[in-house]
Amino acid sequence: MKKASQAKNNERYGFSPQSHEPQQRLDVNSLLNRIRDEKHQSKKANIFILSGTAIVVLVFVSLLSI
Repeated sequence: MKKASQAKNNERYGFSPQSHEPQQRLDVNSLLNRIRDEKHQSKKANIFILSGTAIVVLVFVSLLSI
């Protein structure tokens, strides 16, 4: 039996007891695909930052040479 104070705390903190449903098994291939996708996104972001920096430097150098 739960005490009234425990029930209030559970509701306040969003606690929910674990269900007895079987959990899905961990799929290593999906994790590897997710890591590969994150690396790809990271590479794209790094290239974008590098090219933006290079453009800013080129504009600055061209303004100094005028």
